[in-house]
Amino acid sequence: MWKIIVLHRSISTLVRVIVNGSVFPVNIGPRKLNFLKGSWWPDIDELLEANIPVHRFTQKAGDVVWVGSGCIHWVHSTGWCNNVAWNVGPPTPTQYEMAVFTHEWNKLNVSELYFFLSGFYLVEM
Repeated sequence: MWKIIVLHRSISTLVRVIVNGSVFPVNIGPRKLNFLKGSWWPDIDELLEANIPVHRFTQKAGDVVWVGSGCIHWVHSTGWCNNVAWNVGPPTPTQYEMAVFTHEWNKLNVSELYFFLSGFYLVEM
């Protein structure tokens, strides 16, 4: 069994997968998640109980999936897998906002970042 946990805060990702089995990407809209304390795999039941939107689907060989800016996503392969991913930056207002936010966040060097449905917010603890 093989898994990839990936997060791109400032850019979108286009993924094409070549597999002998199926791949199950799990996408979660930004919603009050602290993911900077290390690698973790989501508990689907916990996410659903917390009303965090989860989209699960099977990506077959040759399928292309667009993962939007700031979307936390996991990929779990049920067999062997060659993964090709392109990080892209389309010239959109959302993409620009994400790039500016990430630049400012990197300058602050904070350890806590929480996601909300309406966008990125820093939370002072």
